[in-house]
Amino acid sequence: MTQIQDCWEGDNTVSLPDLATEDANVRSMWQSWITQLVANYTIDGLRMDSCFELDYAFFEPFQASANVYIVGEVDNGNPAIVCPYQKDYGLNTLNYPAYYWITQAFQSTSGSISNLAAGINTMKSECSDTTLLGSFMENHDNPRFPSYTSDISLAKNAIAFTMLADGIPIIYEGQEQHLNGGGVPDNREAVWLSGYNTSATLYSQIKSLNQIRSEAIKQSSAYVTSQADVTYSDNSTIVTRKGSAGFQIVGVFSNRGANGSGGGTGPTTTSTSPTSCTAIPVKFDETVTTTFGQTIKISGDISALGNWDTANAIALSAADYTSSDPLWFVTLELTPGQVVEYKYINVAENGAVTWEADPNHTYTVPMACTATPTITNTWQT
Repeated sequence: MTQIQDCWEGDNTVSLPDLATEDANVRSMWQSWITQLVANYTIDGLRMDSCFELDYAFFEPFQASANVYIVGEVDNGNPAIVCPYQKDYGLNTLNYPAYYWITQAFQSTSGSISNLAAGINTMKSECSDTTLLGSFMENHDNPRFPSYTSDISLAKNAIAFTMLADGIPIIYEGQEQHLNGGGVPDNREAVWLSGYNTSATLYSQIKSLNQIRSEAIKQSSAYVTSQADVTYSDNSTIVTRKGSAGFQIVGVFSNRGANGSGGGTGPTTTSTSPTSCTAIPVKFDETVTTTFGQTIKISGDISALGNWDTANAIALSAADYTSSDPLWFVTLELTPGQVVEYKYINVAENGAVTWEADPNHTYTVPMACTATPTITNTWQT
């Protein structure tokens, strides 16, 4: 730890000087500064970076001076290293151990659910209060979850587990658009290139999960202070329960993936395969070269596509766009069996709309639950 706390971070491109936080005068300057900053901007909470590299004596007086909730970054997967920051130094941290277990469990259909289940219990026993930690699965320092797998079902389960676990849920910008950047700087994509699509599959899911969690808190404030219990787990499924009796949320999470079938090992469970859905996620890929400030949208004859009203057209994402592969894409949930007519439009920075040439595209949504179908189109001229 001496080497970690005393040495400088960074490289020849980005230097990160080591401030002498072990010095009482330096600590005093930081304490005065944070008191004024919080007062000036009416700050509700703070994220403290690189806490693993800071002197332990820095934390408690700094937090007292801030007098707001602080979550600290301790990028380590070992509860024996992370939890003492809360128990011994009063610093609530990002739940990095759970981050690694969640990623490992859901990044593939062979992920380790057992490690996740065991880890949750370990954190409850090692930390003072897991409900005060920051629960997350993506941030600007680590590869985005979709960089490990494109299976949106796995992403949905990982997000749901993160948001319904103990702690304060944290969603990293672009996570709701299923951005897939790997390491730095690829994981810091420009979110506006997604068009801020509020119809995106993960956007809708995160919104629903937030509503569920908010309703649970409304019904019983004890929801946020109660710790989640793992009530069942097997090779591909984990079940959690959080909340007081009568007001709990029971979550069932699986890493079977989009192509997996339902099933179970319990004595009253019958293995089933889904044959029908109320909505089918459909991915639209449009290849078209654009210039800075332009956005590609999809417009069609159904409400999900704006009923041909360009003001309500759905923006596509340019997260994967390159000069050699100018791809725009969006995933939408459509009604099974629905016949859809649609076209793409190019919206300039000043709002001017250009339609692609005729004819209209036509697509029939599958009737049965399937892996997300991809519709590939090229701009018609």
